[in-house]
Amino acid sequence: MKKNNLTSVFLFLFTIIIAASCTPKEDSMTEFGKKYFDNLSPEKTDIKFMPAEQSELRTQLPDTVTAERFFVTYGEDRMLTGILFTPAGKTDKALLFLHWLGGITNIDKGAMEFYSEAAGFASDGYLCAVPDGFFPWANAPADVESDYAAFKRQIVEYRLVLDIMTGRMIKDDYKVGIVGHDYGGMYALVLAQVDNRIDFICSLTPTDTYWSWNSIITSFQSGGDFQKKYMDIFRPFDPEIIISNIDKPLFLQFADADEYVSEETRKNITDNTNTAAIIKIYESNHSLNRSQIAADERRDWIKSM
Repeated sequence: MKKNNLTSVFLFLFTIIIAASCTPKEDSMTEFGKKYFDNLSPEKTDIKFMPAEQSELRTQLPDTVTAERFFVTYGEDRMLTGILFTPAGKTDKALLFLHWLGGITNIDKGAMEFYSEAAGFASDGYLCAVPDGFFPWANAPADVESDYAAFKRQIVEYRLVLDIMTGRMIKDDYKVGIVGHDYGGMYALVLAQVDNRIDFICSLTPTDTYWSWNSIITSFQSGGDFQKKYMDIFRPFDPEIIISNIDKPLFLQFADADEYVSEETRKNITDNTNTAAIIKIYESNHSLNRSQIAADERRDWIKSM
């Protein structure tokens, strides 16, 4: 049998094994999560893996790291994709990276901003996943009901990625961290309150409310019943609210010249953090992923967990 045929058989068999354990586990959901996301987990998922192309990674993989693109089909033909960076051998530590809205094509746009960082951590023994975001990346904000449904779908998808990751790790004795930037940084805070498997969080340049971000993306008109309804439905998940309930290790990284997160916005978040949170402000604009100092301090903090 040719090598590529053997690879296909292996991936097919591996797909079956992983798919059997890819429905979010109810005991991994917090009481907060059950309040808002109960009964949203898909009953069936189908997962496929294929080697990630070097052309899309745009980073040199260490010899000890493999990169696979995963495809998860669930629900009514919904598709979740992303890259999984796997270290050699079994591991008991993992990182989930949630990307930003910005970036330069073929350099750090979207999920690409974290490929190099994830590969680096994988070389140190971390299982790392960088899923492709759905909302508001593929679907821009439009109205209250559809945006709220898309937001909840995104949380469900991130939990599916956690299922894939924990299914590949040493059982019952693992640590999972989450790193998010921009919109991904906001989702990181929510996911930490929804899923018990998250042990520590690093959030880069989150803004204080979902209204403030989504009204920039789609130019919603301020004032009136629409804004009130929109803000009310997202209020339990706004970073300035949800962050006060996070009792896990938390590292917040902000930029002093952020064109989207003002000093007042930043203060709305930091004033509500618990005493264990670490807050750092760097000389940078919103593209804090390009700051080597921020990356080095983030890496040191994560490795101390």
